Amino acid sequence: MGIRIIYENNGFPVELSSERQLQSAVATGRLRPDTLVKTPAGDGQLVLCRAEDVPLLRPYFPLPSPGPPLPPEPSPAAGRDDRVPVPGQAAAGGVSAAAQRTAPPASADERSGDVATHPPVHARPSLPAGDGFFDFALLPLRRYAEFTGRSRRREYWSFLLLQLVAIIVGFLLIGESASAPLAVAFVVAMLALVVPNLAVAVRRLHDSDKSGWLLLVYFIPYVGWLVVLVLMLIEGTHGPNRYGGDPKSGNVADIFA
Repeated sequence: MGIRIIYENNGFPVELSSERQLQSAVATGRLRPDTLVKTPAGDGQLVLCRAEDVPLLRPYFPLPSPGPPLPPEPSPAAGRDDRVPVPGQAAAGGVSAAAQRTAPPASADERSGDVATHPPVHARPSLPAGDGFFDFALLPLRRYAEFTGRSRRREYWSFLLLQLVAIIVGFLLIGESASAPLAVAFVVAMLALVVPNLAVAVRRLHDSDKSGWLLLVYFIPYVGWLVVLVLMLIEGTHGPNRYGGDPKSGNVADIFA
C-alpha cells in the first residue's frame, strides 16, 4: 500500500503521498507528533489518529513518544462518514478546533501536492561588525589570500596607510636598537604582507569590474605604476557585478552580501 497521509490545516485538507512530502512537512513543523491525521487502515478505510501513532510516520519524528492505541475502525454502514469522532471535534466533521490552533497553516505548495525547495543558507564569514578605520585596515589580513570578490577603495587605502605607519615605526625601532633579530623579524613581516597586498589589489580591480590580471601593467617601464595607481583610485561599480555584490551596500560585516 502506498503512502497516504491526510491532515487539515485551517479547513484546508493536505494530502501527503510521497516520502519527500512527508520529510518536508515534518522538517517545516507542519506535521507534528500530536497532529491529527487520517491514514488508511488494513481494510483500506481511513481512520483518524495522532501522527505519532502511525507506524509509517514514527521514523520521521526524532523523539517518538508512545501514545494511546489506534482508535477502533468504523463499522461499515451505508452513508456513514469514514472519520472516527474525537473529543472536541465539530459535528460537521473535520479536525477539531484545538488541532487547528496547534497545526501551522499549510503552504500553497503542499495544498497542490508539490514540495517547495529552498536554496541552502550559507553562513557568512566572521568579520568585524564596525566600519571604522582599523576595521577596514585590518580586513585584508582577515581575507589574507582571497583573490575573489570585491574590495572598496576605503579598504585598500586604509590597509596601505597602516602599512606605511608600520614601516616607519619599524625603521625607527631598528635604527635605535640596531638589533639583528628585530631586523630579521621586520623583513619576515614585510614578506608576509606580499600576499594580502596582491589579494586586495586584485579585489580592488574586481570592484570596478576589471580583471585582476591588469596588475601586470605595473611592469611596464616608467608608466606602469602610474596606471595601477589610477586603477586603484577608480570608484567601484554601483550594485553587483560579475565578481560579487557591492561592498558599499553595508558595513564591513555585510561586505559579502
